[in-house]
Amino acid sequence: MDDEQVLRARQVAVAASAWFHARSDSEAYRRLLLASAQWVTYRAPRLDEPASDELAAHLRRAARLALDVMDDDAAQLATNVADASVAWLGPSGDGAAYDHFENKVAEWDNYCTPPLPEPAVEELLDELGEDRAPVALREAIEVVTAQLHGAVPEPR
Repeated sequence: MDDEQVLRARQVAVAASAWFHARSDSEAYRRLLLASAQWVTYRAPRLDEPASDELAAHLRRAARLALDVMDDDAAQLATNVADASVAWLGPSGDGAAYDHFENKVAEWDNYCTPPLPEPAVEELLDELGEDRAPVALREAIEVVTAQLHGAVPEPR
């Protein structure tokens, strides 16, 4: 994959992930549409429009910056999201294409932001505090504050 392809695929993947997590956000959807349209243009360029050398130079510089944090697997996943996005947003955008798009975005999210492991938390027992009556939060704060200042107030 060339640098420009990876950069454009990454833009689609990031936009798709943003929209996927906030589907009511019209700006995220607009960015997905624009990035997908740029992906289509890149994959099937029009022959009657000459490429701008300055634009190409900017894209190569941006790609080098983005690729510092992307490995080959991330680049392939971004390309998969871009292709799935175009298939879903295309004229035949059916349910199967959306399901495929959803799966590819989930793969991208899982790779780029893996879930954290569940923290080891000891189970709190229901019997905790059975030997004392409940205390108002205000009173507990007064006791702790007084202990921090060195004087212990009388409990109410």
